[in-house]
Amino acid sequence: MACVISPIIKVTEMCNFDCVFCRYSNHKQNTGIMNVDIVKKILEESAEINAETNQKVKVLFHGGEPLLWGIERFYEIYEYEKELSDKTGVKFTNSIQTNASLIDDEWIRFFKTSHIGIGISLDGPIGVNAHFSQDESLSFKRTISILDKLKNQKVSFGILSVITNKHIVNGAESFYDFLVENSIKNCGLCYCYNPDDKCSVDSEKLGYYLSDLFDLYFDGEARVNIREFNNAISAILTGKHRCCSHHQRERCGYYLTFLPSGDAFFCDPYNLRKENCLGNISECSISDMVSCSKHQELFNMIQKQVRDYCNKCSVKDICGYGCPRTDRDNEINYFCSANQILYSHIINTIKDRRKSIWYWK
Repeated sequence: MACVISPIIKVTEMCNFDCVFCRYSNHKQNTGIMNVDIVKKILEESAEINAETNQKVKVLFHGGEPLLWGIERFYEIYEYEKELSDKTGVKFTNSIQTNASLIDDEWIRFFKTSHIGIGISLDGPIGVNAHFSQDESLSFKRTISILDKLKNQKVSFGILSVITNKHIVNGAESFYDFLVENSIKNCGLCYCYNPDDKCSVDSEKLGYYLSDLFDLYFDGEARVNIREFNNAISAILTGKHRCCSHHQRERCGYYLTFLPSGDAFFCDPYNLRKENCLGNISECSISDMVSCSKHQELFNMIQKQVRDYCNKCSVKDICGYGCPRTDRDNEINYFCSANQILYSHIINTIKDRRKSIWYWK
């Protein structure tokens, strides 16, 4: 089977934070943790499949808060990956998405040893930061202190910021200044989408907010990598896409999310009903999952959701039709207006000003 599996492993759905926009926080999930043997089975089968095309296995450890899984288990998995690499010839790259609250010296030693990519959930300055436990100010200050410790120990990391309507009210300059003042060099943006709890960010206003943020990023003296802007510039200047959601849905279906129970899903499902389970890793193989009728049905569905107006859109080659997780039934992608506003602005900025862009030197 010629495909490349990228597992998203939710080692737990528990979290020590209670973020207002989070569907897991608002709809409590399973309180258990994933058995180590289940993780090993996921990794082994992913390596066997990817060995056919000599591709790396890119693993994302997720949650809930994945550090609640415990450092001993992560050490065990890290050693197991080395055994699998020796056995199959397939390399592993690992990343983890964490709120950082549990990071201490022992975790930092593990991060340095394993070279794991670290994404830290931090949404911006106090007032817009929605990732916190009971007290936003205390949680924010602790996270900033952990970032400083990581920098001092020369451990690379990036932040992932969920952009909400609070960001839009607060303005793009506030967020940009936050990145610069805290020497945050790498940032990814996640646009808040939670229609079940009516807290999705306004798409049109988001487009103008992002355009303002792009201008600050493009003109600012500080070199800040903002993933979405880097990706757009790459697509415009080189025709190459760096993000799965920009690949015109050709890669959808092989990012598989595994819940603590072992149930597998097509990418990371936004709905909470879990009716589209592809199977359980304890009962069937990953090969069976990606060849089953449910997988094909979901793949066909997201392809059909690309309508005529997508093909006529002036930014489709950058947008890549957007992420299907935010498609609304019988309607356009929720962030269609944001993408049109932002990518048109980026195209015009590069075209009109013909500025030399340091990212591509």
